[in-house]
Amino acid sequence: MIDPAVLALARLCADPEGDHDTALAEMDERTWRRLAAMACGVRAAPLLVRAAPFRLAREALSPESVRLMALEREARIESLRHSAALVRVSDRLSAAGIRAIALKGAAIARCSYPEPHLRPMVDLDLLIPGEAAAQAHRVLLADRDYSVHPGVLDQVWDNPEHLAPIVDGGASVTIEIHWRVGAAIGGEALQNEIVRSAQSDMAGNAALLFPSASANLLHLMANACAKDGLISTMIVLADAAYALRGDEPAIRSLPDRASRLGLDRALSLVAAVAHDAGADWPRLLGPVLETPPPGSAERAMALMAVPREVARRQRIVDRKAGGSQPVRAGAFVRRAFAPDPLALESFRGQGRTRIAAYLAWLVDRTRQAGAALVERRLHGISKGVDIVAWVRAGPMEREGA
Repeated sequence: MIDPAVLALARLCADPEGDHDTALAEMDERTWRRLAAMACGVRAAPLLVRAAPFRLAREALSPESVRLMALEREARIESLRHSAALVRVSDRLSAAGIRAIALKGAAIARCSYPEPHLRPMVDLDLLIPGEAAAQAHRVLLADRDYSVHPGVLDQVWDNPEHLAPIVDGGASVTIEIHWRVGAAIGGEALQNEIVRSAQSDMAGNAALLFPSASANLLHLMANACAKDGLISTMIVLADAAYALRGDEPAIRSLPDRASRLGLDRALSLVAAVAHDAGADWPRLLGPVLETPPPGSAERAMALMAVPREVARRQRIVDRKAGGSQPVRAGAFVRRAFAPDPLALESFRGQGRTRIAAYLAWLVDRTRQAGAALVERRLHGISKGVDIVAWVRAGPMEREGA
C-alpha cells in the first residue's frame, strides 16, 4: 500500500494547478508532517505552499509551516539568482562566439512554469557539445567572477558528461557545462534531438538556446529514471504537468518521439506514476501506459519517499542490472588510467600543468574507486534496481512489451 503522504505529494505534483486546499486542510497531522517533510526533500515546497494556503495560515507557527514558508522564500531568491546567472553566462559566452543550450530545470522553469520559483534548481545546466565546451570552460574561468567549484573532485568522478562545475561568484550559482548528454539513457540520439529542436530566446543582451518542451521533458524523465533511483520523479511529474498543459497534440506525439530516442521505457514508467497519481495526460498515450512491470509505479512512489542521502548509502553490486559487460583487463586498465581529455581539462582549469593535472586526476580516481569498493557500489544502482534495469534495457517491443 502506498504511503498516504507519498500519494498526496504525487497527486499535488501530477496536477499542480488542481484544487488541493480543502483536502490538505483536512489531512491528519501525522500525514501532513510527512508530506511537508517529503515536499521539502524533493524540491516541491513551493508547490505545496501554493496549494495549501488555508492550512499554512491556520498553522502559521507550526514547525512544518515555518520550514515550508522559509523554503518557498528561499526558492524565490534562488530563482532570481539563477535568472541573473543565466543572463551573465549567456552574455559572456556570446561575446566569445559560443552559443549554449539551457537544459533541464533552467529551460523548463523559464519556458513552462507559471512562476519560475515553483521549479527550484540545484544548478544551471548548459549544453555546449564537443570541444567548444572546453573553450567555454576556459572563457568563464578567465573571468575573475567565475571559479571552479570547491567540490570539483567528487563531482568530476560522478558526472563524466560535464566539465568541472563553475561557481558564478556574482550570483552564487553553480554552472555545469555539459559536453554531451549522458549515455545511460538517450545518449547521442537525445542530444541530437535537443540540438535540433533548440530555438533562440533572449537572456540579457545575448540569445540563449532552449530545447523544445517535449525534448527537454524526455531528458528530465530519462534523468529521473536512470541517475538517482527515481527519487527526482516527483518534481518531473510537475514538469510534465506544466510542459504538456493543454497541448494534446504534443502529448499524443510523445510515444513516437520517445521510441525514436530509446526513451519509451522511461516515458512509460513516469506516465504510470502520473496516472496512478491522478494526472489526465497519460490517458492520451495509449498502449505506452500499459507497459511497465506490474507494481513498478507503486515501487517508484515508494522510492520517492527515500531521502537522497539514504539512497546513496544503499548501493548494491549488480553487474547485470547495471548493464555492464564482462570486464577485460586491457579495457579496465584503459578506463582506470586514461582520463577523458575534457575531464582532464577540468583539472587544468585550476592552474596546473598537464602532468600535474593528470596526477591530480589519478589521485582523485584512486580515492573514489577505493570508496566505491569499500561501500560495495561498483555499479552505483540504488534501491529499486529492477525498475532501473528495466528502464535501461532499451526500446520496448511494440507487441507484448
